[in-house]
Amino acid sequence: SSGSSLVGFVQSGTGAVARTVQAKERDVVSAFDFMTVAQIADVQAGTLLVDVTTPLNTVLTALKARGGGRLFLPRGNYYCTSLIGNAPQTVGDVSPNTEIFGEKGATLTFLGTYNGTLLCLNGNNVAIKNLKINSTRTIDHHGDLVAQRVVTQTGIIVGGKLGVGTTADYVTGVTVQGVEVTNVNVPITVTQASKVIISDNIIDEFTDTGIVIQDCLTDISVERNVVTGGGDDCIFARVYSTSPNAATYAGRLYIKNNFLNDTFGKNIGVGGYGDVDISGNYCGLSWAGGINLEKDDWAATNALNYRNFKIYDNTIVDAGRNWSTSETYAPHQVAATGYNPSGILTVYQNTRGSINQVNTKISGNLIVNPYSAALALSALDHASVIGNVITPGSTN
Repeated sequence: SSGSSLVGFVQSGTGAVARTVQAKERDVVSAFDFMTVAQIADVQAGTLLVDVTTPLNTVLTALKARGGGRLFLPRGNYYCTSLIGNAPQTVGDVSPNTEIFGEKGATLTFLGTYNGTLLCLNGNNVAIKNLKINSTRTIDHHGDLVAQRVVTQTGIIVGGKLGVGTTADYVTGVTVQGVEVTNVNVPITVTQASKVIISDNIIDEFTDTGIVIQDCLTDISVERNVVTGGGDDCIFARVYSTSPNAATYAGRLYIKNNFLNDTFGKNIGVGGYGDVDISGNYCGLSWAGGINLEKDDWAATNALNYRNFKIYDNTIVDAGRNWSTSETYAPHQVAATGYNPSGILTVYQNTRGSINQVNTKISGNLIVNPYSAALALSALDHASVIGNVITPGSTN
C-alpha cells in the first residue's frame, strides 16, 4: 500500500515539478477508494444488493477534513438507503469547496421507503454535476398524489440551512448541473444562497415542485432545464416573509430557455424577487397557469423586490388545461379556477398590500389556448405589454 509513495511522476511540459504517484492520485478522490471489493462489484453490476451509504458518507467526511475537493463517482449504480451528505437543517459551512461529479452513467438509487433528503451539501462553493438520482419507488403524477406523498423524498438540497435561519446561514456559490432526477417528490432545492447556477438538468415524475429556489438572495440562474411530469410547479422561486433577509434586496433572478411541460401546478412562479428575467422558456400543459408573478401571503413584502421584470420570447401553450374528469386525484378532475390559470399572470392571490410591481415589460411572447386569460395583469406601475401573439382563453 505504500508503493505509490516511492514511485515518481512528472507531468509533461516545461516547468513541471516531480511528485510521487501517491500525491498525483490523491488530486481527485474516487468513491471506489472507500469501498470494499463486494461493494464495488455491486455498483458495477447494478444489482442494488449492497448498501453503499456508509462509504459515500465516509469519503465526504474525509473531503471535509481536508477543506474540500472533488468526489468522483465511476460509472455504475450506487444503492443507498438513507441520506448522503449532511442534514439539511445543519448550520454553518458544513461541506465547503466540495464537488460531487459522476462519470456518465453514474446513478444513485435510493430505497423507495426511505423518508427524507437523499443528497445534501450545505456550504460555500459546492457543486453536484453529471449524476442520475432515482428511487426504487415509482411516481405517477397522474396518480393519487396524497398516497404518493406519505413517503416524501427530496432529491438534492444545496446551499445554506434549510428553513428559516439567520443571516449567518447564507452561503455563496452553488451549482447543480447535468443532473437527472426521477421518481422523487421534490427533485432539486436550493436554499439561502447567492451565485446559484441550476442548469442542464432533467427532471421527470415528481409529486411536488421540480426546482425550488427558497430564500436565495442574488445572482440566481435557472437555465436550460427540462422539467416534465409534475404534481405541482415546475420552477418556483420565493423569498419568504419569514426570511431573515426579507427586508433587504433579493434579485437578479434569471429563468431562461427551460422546457417545462405537463404539470399540475404552474410552469413558473416567482415571489419576492426584483430584477427578474424570464425569457425563452417553453411552458407547456399546466393546471395552475403558465408564468405567475406573485405577491402572496407567504412572500416577502419589501418594495425593492417588486421592480424591474422582463418577460419575453416565451412560448406558453395550454395554460390551465391540464385537467380531466378521468384523473385519479380529485382536485385535478376540474379546472383550477381558484388560481386564475392564465398564460401570464401577476398578483394571483388576494393579499396585495400597498406594493405594486414597478417597471414590468412583457413582450414577444406566444400564448396559445389558455384556459383563462392569456394575460391577467394587476397591481402594476409603469408596465408595457408589446408585441405579444395571443389567443383568448375559454373563460376570459
